[in-house]
Amino acid sequence: HFGIGCVEHEQQKIFMQNPDADCSVILTVNDYNLLRRYADTGQATSHDSLGTAPFAEALSRDVGVMNAGVYYMGLLADPSSGWKLGFKNTLLSQYPKLVHLAARMQTWCEQELPQQGQRAVPLRALALQFAMRHQGVATSPVGCRSPKEVDEVCDAALLDIPQEVWDAFEAKFGSEVRALDWAKDHWRYDKASSKL
Repeated sequence: HFGIGCVEHEQQKIFMQNPDADCSVILTVNDYNLLRRYADTGQATSHDSLGTAPFAEALSRDVGVMNAGVYYMGLLADPSSGWKLGFKNTLLSQYPKLVHLAARMQTWCEQELPQQGQRAVPLRALALQFAMRHQGVATSPVGCRSPKEVDEVCDAALLDIPQEVWDAFEAKFGSEVRALDWAKDHWRYDKASSKL
């Protein structure tokens, strides 16, 4: 199998469209999760586009998608500590809107759902399954640091989450997530200056 893994949607599109590449898989990074939907929509804001959404292009060409970054570098696995390791510690002050939104999502999953008659759902389960629910996603690779984390990922993937929970999540957070601005509200790799 031949494929491409990069953050630039346009490069993924070019590679998929090149008949000599014989592309069978692409790897998207941090672009389709509970906080970011760009790989699906191609939209940077409600009125600006990043170009062709790689999921749509992949689906039209029967190309598999490996959707990495379902936990947004750990933020959606644990909003209270996910961005406290290594370089990510600097992101806490740079992107407070994301940290606050992820924390509110966690509170909703753990406290507000039971108040609405649903059972609590771990945020990490919602995040993993959100990414895997998309028809264009073949797999979602997740990095684990311990056997315990492997068990947690397996449990998250297998947890039964009713459609009512997905509908309620979208009603609560969908418009707020879509309103996030790709250029101002999100971390992204700065390839031009080779900086994180």
